[in-house]
Amino acid sequence: MKNIAAQMVNFDREQMRR
Repeated sequence: MKNIAAQMVNFDREQMRR
């Protein structure tokens, strides 16, 4: 479950970088 949170944060960060 912790992995999902990390993936969600990474996804948000990647989208913000774009």
